[in-house]
Amino acid sequence: MVTNCRKSECVVSFRLALAVFALLGSVFLLCAAVTVTHRPRHRRGRSNKNTNNNDDLEAERVTYDQYVETKDPRMRSSTSRFCNDNLNDLKSHFHSFYLDKGASNCAACGERGAYWICGLCNVHLHWNQKGENRQCKVTCAADYHNESMFGLLKCDVKLLNQKKKDWKPPTKEDMERNHKHVSKLKRKYMESMEE
Repeated sequence: MVTNCRKSECVVSFRLALAVFALLGSVFLLCAAVTVTHRPRHRRGRSNKNTNNNDDLEAERVTYDQYVETKDPRMRSSTSRFCNDNLNDLKSHFHSFYLDKGASNCAACGERGAYWICGLCNVHLHWNQKGENRQCKVTCAADYHNESMFGLLKCDVKLLNQKKKDWKPPTKEDMERNHKHVSKLKRKYMESMEE
C-alpha cells in the first residue's frame, strides 16, 4: 500500500484503478459473449433439437414439390421410384435388378456391400444378400421403392439439406410420423390430379 502520498494523489490513483478494473471487466464480458463464429463449427446455425414444434418437424421432412418430382419424373426414360399403388410396377423394378461387378454403398441404408443395381432407378441396393443380416438387407430394395419411406433413407439426405454423416436409420416412430406426412402429400397430389 502507498503510505506516503497526499490525499489528492491517492484519490487520483484510486480513480485510475477503478477505471482499469472497469475496462478489464468490459473486456472480460466481451470475451465471454458467445457469437456464432465462436461456436464450434458443428454447432453453428443449429436450433435447439429438444423443441417438438410442428414447424421444426415439417422443416426436416420432404416438401410437396420434392414428392411430385420423385413421383412423376420429367425425363421420359426414367420411371417413378414409388411402387405402392401398383404391384406390377414393383415387379418390373425387381425384375430389372442386375448384379454389378463392384460393391457400392446402398442407397437405402448407406452400408457398403450393395452389389445389385435397380435397372430402372439406376441405384445400388442390397438385394438377395447372404449372411447374418439378410432380412434387413432384403428390405433395402423394398424400402427404396416404398412411398412411406421417402425422406428417411440415406439417399434422401440431399433433399433435406443434411449431411450424409449425420444420417441415422429411422426409428419406428420416425416411420409412423413420415407415413402420415407422405399420406398428406399423396392426398394433395391426388386432389391436384383430379382437377
